[in-house]
Amino acid sequence: MIEEWNKFVYDLIEAKKKNVEEDKYHALIETQLQLLGWAKYKGEICHKPNIPIGNREHIQPDILIKKDDEDQFVLEVKRPVHTQTERERLQLESYMRQLKVEVGIYVGESIEIFYDGPKEKSAVSIMQVPLELDNKLGAKFVEKFSKTNFSRDAIMSFCEERIKEMQHLENLNKIKENLILDPQGQITESLKNSLVEKYNGVFSEDDIKAMLATICFSASSIDSPKPLVTTTAKSIKRKAKETPQKRAQGNSDSSISCFLKSKADANGIFFTNDHSLIVLQGSRISLQNSAGVTDLFRKRRDQQISAYTEVVNGERIVKEDVLFDSPSAAAGFCTGRSSNGWKEWKDEAGNEITIYR
Repeated sequence: MIEEWNKFVYDLIEAKKKNVEEDKYHALIETQLQLLGWAKYKGEICHKPNIPIGNREHIQPDILIKKDDEDQFVLEVKRPVHTQTERERLQLESYMRQLKVEVGIYVGESIEIFYDGPKEKSAVSIMQVPLELDNKLGAKFVEKFSKTNFSRDAIMSFCEERIKEMQHLENLNKIKENLILDPQGQITESLKNSLVEKYNGVFSEDDIKAMLATICFSASSIDSPKPLVTTTAKSIKRKAKETPQKRAQGNSDSSISCFLKSKADANGIFFTNDHSLIVLQGSRISLQNSAGVTDLFRKRRDQQISAYTEVVNGERIVKEDVLFDSPSAAAGFCTGRSSNGWKEWKDEAGNEITIYR
């Protein structure tokens, strides 16, 4: 299914690069849906249908998919550089409930699947697929939403399984978070039991406890934003200003201007010597954390947002230059999800900054 996904997503990637207008992107989405077997001429792809609700009201979702003349799922389409808002998520949920369909798809800077099952109080994001080639989640999307494979029962089963997987991961992440928050206690207790069993009769439990008390344990996550580099705003700006001069002198401490458009509209300065990255004042970042992020990620990002951003006209704006110790930490701050910053951040020519690694 990877090849089918690549055919489906290639033109969407190109549209994102060109920052096409919403109406052109909408038309492109309808064209790509036909690659999945849905036929517009049969009335299976309905463009902005005007659907009456009650005596006087009506709704007009962007795209409604039908099969055998029955509503199957609904799509909300925004520009490929647009950052999803809570209002848009609620709008999609409203369409789903009015049409009595369990699945809705948001298409913008990514493809996000929402499920409104009988046990859910509100629509739940069960899968977010970035617009990139050779993506395994993309292959799964194509498999589940192609016309030949699609049925409401099958897609509901898939969504229920995804929710179970997400809950399983969340429970596992709680264990991980507790370990990170209290490594000394948890590691010591686990090692004590293991060592007492291993050296039974050689060392007593008190011996083992006394020995472990002389060791300091720590734990950190490799997939969550790391703490900000401790530095002042003046030193950040000084570093940014000094670097071009050093580069001209042949110094290895060089910098490049960069930007990030996925779920954000951020500008930055990337330093190739230590791989730190400044998110510049005025950058717009995602208001929300994506579904599936860990509690630790959420707490750290909420602290960062509180310290370094402000709300202006309903958008979350970075109010001062912020220095991170890696592109991925900076990308996580901007997007609200675990991100590979080497791919998310682009230089002025649109190249991934991984080329400077």
